[in-house]
Amino acid sequence: MSSVFSTAPQQQYEYAAVLIDDVDIEVMQAHARDRTGAIIQCSYRDQPAGLMAIPAPGERWIAIRKGYTWYLESRMATPEEMAGLQQGDLSIDAPGDIYIQGKKLSAIGGNVVQDFVEHPLVGDGGFATAVLTHAPLGASSITVFLNGLLLWPDLWTYDDATKTITFDATMGEIGALLVRYETADEVS
Repeated sequence: MSSVFSTAPQQQYEYAAVLIDDVDIEVMQAHARDRTGAIIQCSYRDQPAGLMAIPAPGERWIAIRKGYTWYLESRMATPEEMAGLQQGDLSIDAPGDIYIQGKKLSAIGGNVVQDFVEHPLVGDGGFATAVLTHAPLGASSITVFLNGLLLWPDLWTYDDATKTITFDATMGEIGALLVRYETADEVS
């Protein structure tokens, strides 16, 4: 339902790929050109997820029109920036400095997966302990699976000094124990 006092057009958002000409940081606006060469004044105040990327001349961006105002939504990556990326990768790229503001930054190293296998003819009848090859970031980063089933953390304890997981009782007569954890160590 529209209001008689509304000045916004009654239409869906409009999107355009634009090329940045220049940027006015004081008023948080960029002058850009669309594919026809028309100049569009775009605000970059309304970016998603608390991120603030300040555009630079020569960059390509997706602009969205909300009402009568154009906003820069996201920077478009160049083919060179996309080269070498694989499925699941996250690329954070800026031609200038990257500033991270907050109360705490938690660095996460490599993800480690360790397999421990108990064979029916060789083993001693289950798992009592498992010694990790790397130091986890903490017990909360550890997940333990026995034969594909997640073992709740109340069934085991972790000792930082020896990097050892100790089970409350012997787990599994045969099978595979899989331990996943995050570490600050460099993992190759």
